[in-house]
Amino acid sequence: MQQFEVSQNALREAIQSVVHTGRLQTKQGKADEKADIQLHKTMLEASHKSYVN
Repeated sequence: MQQFEVSQNALREAIQSVVHTGRLQTKQGKADEKADIQLHKTMLEASHKSYVN
């Protein structure tokens, strides 16, 4: 989070958006990814861009 300068809340919202698409499943206290690492990277970059702008 610090590398991309995004808040925990912004990251949580981005993750929930991906969960809503069905590409990610959540479990209590965990996230079980169906996606590869590239999706994760893309999600963080998109979150960072929307947070900065």
